[in-house]
Amino acid sequence: MKFYPLVETAVGSGRFALSGSQIVALSTSEAIKTVAGTTGAGLRAAVSPYRSLGGMPDPVSPQASELGSVYDLLIEKPDEPGIFVSGGQILSSQFSDAALLAISMQLFYGSRAGL
Repeated sequence: MKFYPLVETAVGSGRFALSGSQIVALSTSEAIKTVAGTTGAGLRAAVSPYRSLGGMPDPVSPQASELGSVYDLLIEKPDEPGIFVSGGQILSSQFSDAALLAISMQLFYGSRAGL
């Protein structure tokens, strides 16, 4: 799957900014680990799943290491493009990778989502 990296703007701020170019990973947790390796001390990492086609994504069963992983849903602020904050929901990789749930939530919120 493809993701855009998000990095917290300041330690504990809860605001995540688009950072860097698209990455490819087998799961959401792998993508976050990749991004975390490039962040500054104390900053949290997140990712925004890439969606290239319209409509709903096909289900992708989570890898064994991803199964049960839980993420805070981040939503891009409409008045601050490229800045993501908590949407107040938790997504989990159960029947599909949580990244696909985030993509479907983008349709609900009308803006990009992240985990």
